[in-house]
Amino acid sequence: MNSQYRGLAYVVGINTYTQTRKLSNAVFDAQSIAAELKALGFYVIESYDIDFMNFIKQFEDFRSELSKFNVGLFYFAGHGVEFEGKNYLLLTDSSVENKTAIEHSTFDLQSIVSDMHKSGCKMNIQIIDACRDNPYEEVLQQPISLLCLHHKAHSLLIPHHQERQQKMAVWETIVYIREHFFST
Repeated sequence: MNSQYRGLAYVVGINTYTQTRKLSNAVFDAQSIAAELKALGFYVIESYDIDFMNFIKQFEDFRSELSKFNVGLFYFAGHGVEFEGKNYLLLTDSSVENKTAIEHSTFDLQSIVSDMHKSGCKMNIQIIDACRDNPYEEVLQQPISLLCLHHKAHSLLIPHHQERQQKMAVWETIVYIREHFFST
């Protein structure tokens, strides 16, 4: 365990996409979460407007270090989609024009949950702050559209669909993390 830090976090925010419309607040939200996590004593790896290959490299760095910490946290703000019952996170160069494109240019959320669980970290938290509207309505039927916090004994679900509500959801998440996981 790394006693210098309370935990290890990987924070990702994506505004700029090459295959779909851009977002305006995802990077700001991720930067806000990163700053709060640092204030809570986390070592934070940050990635903004990152493409698929660089995300894989950064996530592998994060995953390989998790076993040294008691708490691991993954935060993603950007586009996400659900396709055939699986949730995928979109990186700057992700494409969802067909099943092959989805499987090879997006990142499967379940693999993040699974890899974090296998790390040996005592507590793993995943927060997915994905936009509610579907930028691929003609191709995909259901987007991933909620903010969720996963932990054995805790769960928080905050649906959001307007910018003001989304900003509140980010700050509510910060408060929830502070109060439920790091209260002194």
